[in-house]
Order: sequence, then structure tokens, then C-alpha cells
Amino acid sequence: VHTEVVALPNGYRSASIRIEEAQYVALNDAEARAWPLSDHVSAEPLIQSQLRYQRKHPFLLVSTLPFRRNPSTGALEKLVRFNYVISESGSDDSGSRKMNYPDHSRLASGEWFRFSVAKDGVYKLGYDFLQSLGVNTSGLTSERINVYGNHNGLLPFTNAEEVPTDLFPHSIEVIDGGDGQFGPGDFVLFYAKGPTRWTMNDSLFSHVKHVFSDSSSYFIGLDVDPPVRVQAITQSALPATRTITRFNDRQVIDRDLVNLIKSGRTWFGEVYDLVTTYNYSFDTPNLDASEPITLEVSVAGKTFHSGVQTNYSNFEFTSGGAFSAILPVQSIVNSSTGAVARVVQDTFEWNAGGNQVPLSVTFDKYDPATSMGWMNYLRLNCVRQLRMSGDQLAFRSLESQGAGEVSEFVMEQAQLVQRIWDVTDPLNPGSVAYSTNGNQRIFK
Repeated sequence: VHTEVVALPNGYRSASIRIEEAQYVALNDAEARAWPLSDHVSAEPLIQSQLRYQRKHPFLLVSTLPFRRNPSTGALEKLVRFNYVISESGSDDSGSRKMNYPDHSRLASGEWFRFSVAKDGVYKLGYDFLQSLGVNTSGLTSERINVYGNHNGLLPFTNAEEVPTDLFPHSIEVIDGGDGQFGPGDFVLFYAKGPTRWTMNDSLFSHVKHVFSDSSSYFIGLDVDPPVRVQAITQSALPATRTITRFNDRQVIDRDLVNLIKSGRTWFGEVYDLVTTYNYSFDTPNLDASEPITLEVSVAGKTFHSGVQTNYSNFEFTSGGAFSAILPVQSIVNSSTGAVARVVQDTFEWNAGGNQVPLSVTFDKYDPATSMGWMNYLRLNCVRQLRMSGDQLAFRSLESQGAGEVSEFVMEQAQLVQRIWDVTDPLNPGSVAYSTNGNQRIFK
């Protein structure tokens, strides 16, 4: 098989290829006997091509089976001389996705200052903080300031998923006293997302951990774009069809402490060996005791077979007197080429109350000397009452969704709440107007 990589002009999205000026020579008897597919050769050489990109430049990967059966004589012939003729075809058969790239990056102009955050939330960037980044605050006007970044978390491992091709400005709120100058005591508020992404699987939230970073980077850009600011969201004028007084919370404990083979992306947390019991806790203020909580666990264990006999070590989970469960981990073969440990997952549900969900995890070893265990992650989904706690509260409600539904949220203990932002689109959070009834904040 003849293979070749052919560079194409920029702009090609699809291409077709054919051969011209072909010269053939008949195969001798020894060559014909040695060719295993001689009975399946067609009247023309078989040409296959794939359009691919390297550093945004198109290339054609060409594979040619240089044999044919002469249509006049029936003799098997080999291709000894030819030229490729490549033309841009009318359809994209490469399987690639067309991307639109900007003429230049936003980073090519203006002044840029980088900082990072560790978790989701609204962040305050004060005058002193900007100075610490190196911003020249002398005569700095507020309209020159924007915040840039993306909220993608871990980039996909495959090229099929669409990813941003540049940094995007965030809607921010600038508090400057109304004089348009950014001076001492002034600050910027903006919403940021940490490195962990959350997705929905059926009715549960699942996390996607960033395996390469424990923080997300954002940038302050000066004199790059017109000011992008948080705008008010227009509330529905329709009457509410349901009242929301609780929300869906999701939390995860997923620590990267140990890599079992000192290679790859899979890391584990606590080691269950000399220490066989660890205590964990989820902070769940105003937990709704009427709704069951869901705990998803992922652990790993190493216990060896006894000859052909299968053995088990067990992880035991308890939460006070409200919950207990056992998760067995089957043994593995003691081999240098086999698995290092066995990873198992399970999901548990129970009703809990209070402001915390305590969890004790014990590893019951089959063999006290050689059995070992590792924690991968503990992921909690629960329902909490919509009551303000702490200096900020992120919330979302699955029961507020539905075609034709107009949901009215009632937040309790909210007398100190100053702002409510809708961060469904994290790049463009919107300011939500609310009414006050005692210590309640009411909004749609």
C-alpha cells in the first residue's frame, strides 16, 4: 500500500483525489502468487483519503492500493508511475467540524493581568487587589475594565466537542461611587467558576474533575472591548404557577493524594492501610429532612485471590444512627501484569436532617497484612430549604422547571441579601429584581 501526506491550500474543507498519467506493468507469476488479494482487485487502483488538520492547516492523508486487473486482458498489473490530482469537492466528507476562528486573539491588544480562583462563586476584585496584579490605577476609569475567561473547566479529550477559540468578556458590576473613576475603596463583582464542572445525569448532578489543575484562570483586560456590565433581567408578568422554597444542592469530596501506578490521570484520596477508618462531613445547612439524600461512592481495594478462591474486603459506611451500608470489593490476581486494584461504585439513599451529613468509612481487610483500600470520591445530592446562610448562596431548583410554568422563589432569612444574580449563563449573569416581605426575598 502506498501512503502519502499531501499539504492542501488553506481554506480547504473537503477534497477529492484521482490519479492521472498512470503507467502499469504486469505482475510476474511469483508476484501474483504472493499478492493475497489478487482475486479482489478491481479495474482501477483503490484510493482512500481523509482530510485532517495540523495547526489549523489542512492535509490530505492518501492511501493507494497500487494494483488493478486490466479490463481488456484480465491480467493483474501494478502501478509504477502516476500523478495525484487533488481538487476541492463540494461537500465536506472529512468528518471534521468547521470552526470559525477570530482574525486575532483578544490578547493581542490592551493590557492583561491574570489571576485564579479555586471554586464557583461571586468574587470581589478591589482597588488594592488590582494594584497587586500590577494594574496602573492612576487615573483608571471604570469603563476601561473588563474581566475575561471561559467556564469550560477541563477541556475535552476528544476533538469532536466544540471549545472556545478565544477569551470572552464577562458581565461584571463595577462599584465606583458613580464618578466613573476606579479609586481606593472601589471594587468589581463578577461570577467565576472553579475547575470542577457539573453535569446532569437523570435527576442527579455529577462532577467532572479537572485532572490537571486545582484552579481556574481569569484575566483583567484594560482597553480591549467596550465595557460589559451586568444587566437587569425582566421578570415574567404572568402569575406564578408554583412557589419554590427549597433547592437542589450538590457537593463532592474528591482529593488527589495518591496515584497507584505513578502514571495516568486517575488519582485517589485517603489510603486505608495502617489507618482503616476516616471521617468525612458535608455542610448542609437547612437540609430538608423530608427528602432522601443520595450518596454516590467510588472506592478501590486490593485483596489477592487465595489460589483460585475469590476473597472480599469490605468498605463500611455509617452516618450516625441514620444509615449504614457495606460495599464489598472482590479480590484480584497477584500478578505483575494484572490490575493493581479493583474500583467499585455504588449509590445509597437515606433520610437525614441537620446542618451536616457526617460519614464514617471503615475498610475491613480480608488480609490484615496485604489488603489495602483507597477513597476515590464521595458525591452528595440533596434538597435544602431556600434559606440564606453564609455570605453567598448558590442554588438551583429542578422542581422550578416545566413547560408553561412560572416559578416564584421565596428565600427566608434573607434580610441581609443585597443582590440576587441569575448565573444560568455564567458569562452573562443577570440582576434579578426582588420584593421584600419581612426577612424574605421574593422573586421570579
